[in-house]
Amino acid sequence: MRIKGTVKNGVVVMEGSVLPPDGAEVQIEFVDPRRPGAWIHKYAGKVEDLPPDASRNIDRDLYGSK
Repeated sequence: MRIKGTVKNGVVVMEGSVLPPDGAEVQIEFVDPRRPGAWIHKYAGKVEDLPPDASRNIDRDLYGSK
């Protein structure tokens, strides 16, 4: 279950009416609003054996040449 929330005065205030039950273990992940796509950087440079022009020809490489 994923529930969004906001920190107000040091307390996490969760959105919505569905909340975890008392005693439930939770994990909080901070999302930096200035870098909404920052999570993808951990995958940068992981793919090997791509052609040198892969970024310019992504459609060709994914769907075949037209």
